[in-house]
Amino acid sequence: MIINTKGVELNENVYVNKDGKFLFRIEKFEEDGFTNAGDAKFKLHFKGVEVGSKEPTYIHSETFNIGQSSLWRIKQLEVALKAPEIYDINDFVKRYVIANIKQETYKKNDGSVGTSYKVKSWEYSSFNDKLDPIPEAKPNENNGTNGNSKT
Repeated sequence: MIINTKGVELNENVYVNKDGKFLFRIEKFEEDGFTNAGDAKFKLHFKGVEVGSKEPTYIHSETFNIGQSSLWRIKQLEVALKAPEIYDINDFVKRYVIANIKQETYKKNDGSVGTSYKVKSWEYSSFNDKLDPIPEAKPNENNGTNGNSKT
């Protein structure tokens, strides 16, 4: 048996597995389909460390819905990034944010209890001070909602 690990990097990342305050860099934006109501969803992927430490490096992701009833979650992140009210979400990539994460429990489909870690609030990170401000985008007819809202 021949095994080729050429070009494979060691993955020493750990998913966030505790409550705490984390300094994250937004690594990736990806569209994530639609809700049952027809609202677009997207996912942001983060990588960083717990505030006050240098390791381990944690990875985390958050899913956002672009429906009128859940835009407040996106607004919280927007405020923490000092973004304008109209922007291209791709401009969030490579920005820094501080996430306050709390443990949540939920009931799994098999009846057992699961644990997840969700961001409860966002804070600005001074690491963004060296970056250009997030530019304001031109308004677009398609904002990801199902079209029932009036803007």
